[in-house]
Amino acid sequence: MKRDDGPRRNRPSEKVRVLCYSGYTGEETPRAILVDDQELAVEKILSRKRISNAETGRIREVFTAKTGRGTVEIERDENGEWTVVFL
Repeated sequence: MKRDDGPRRNRPSEKVRVLCYSGYTGEETPRAILVDDQELAVEKILSRKRISNAETGRIREVFTAKTGRGTVEIERDENGEWTVVFL
């Protein structure tokens, strides 16, 4: 977890990794999150947004997903780095 956008989004820092499915177009969709070596399946993608920063031109993809531990926001920047925030 890297981001702190307010008290409702805070959880203790955890070691997180995102497991993805990559289709024939090469776009990746999160399928599971590994949190401290425990796998949380992504039960449902609630939303998916592609956001472009007007100042830098950098693009990031933001997924809101439902897991067994609640709702998460999963973000992938154009370098392929993932950020996970438990909502």
